[in-house]
Amino acid sequence: MRTLWYGAVTNILYVFPLFYFTSVGSASVLGIVYFVISAGTVVATPMSAGLRRLVPQERYEELCIVCASLTSVLMLLPGMYMAGTLLTSAFVTMGNTESFRSYLSDQKIAREERRLVRAKFSSLGSVIEQLQLLLVVILCSSRLTGNAGSGIAGYALREVGAWNEPVYRQTLFACVALNGLAGLLILAQGRIAESRRTQADQSPADASAVPDRSA
Repeated sequence: MRTLWYGAVTNILYVFPLFYFTSVGSASVLGIVYFVISAGTVVATPMSAGLRRLVPQERYEELCIVCASLTSVLMLLPGMYMAGTLLTSAFVTMGNTESFRSYLSDQKIAREERRLVRAKFSSLGSVIEQLQLLLVVILCSSRLTGNAGSGIAGYALREVGAWNEPVYRQTLFACVALNGLAGLLILAQGRIAESRRTQADQSPADASAVPDRSA
């Protein structure tokens, strides 16, 4: 599930600016955006070293997901889009790298299939996010302009208009909120599964500790 989430958030980092900046007539900014995303993957290495000193190893990836969700909110604030993109890219890279290591050591998956399984889940997350993005753009366009196709036309047909700005701003807000909620649900599910495993491991020990009264 975490790999799905990383694929989805990575997709919104790359695809949303393509829609947004093209629709508002600022396609020249895209080069800067993608440079910032790449810079995030670079600064992830020194940031990872510092973050690992702050939390136990078993909580490291969880913290990456929380931080990526929080820093993506910066993308919604005026003048903070690039900073939010940089930090979100860094934290997603850090968490994704840790997830990749987990796949490589997962004994439940055949060794020769581990990379393929991870790639499939990451790609699925990207596809889900693309569908979510398109759906949200259509809903926001319909609500704000009365024309469900206006937002898509702004990108596909280069129909630059003042209506595209609020449509894509609300689209980004919705996607960030949905991804953040999904991240929290994934973390909660992981904690529940961890608690159940702990209880299952303790049950045999507790049973063996009960004296045999039949003797």
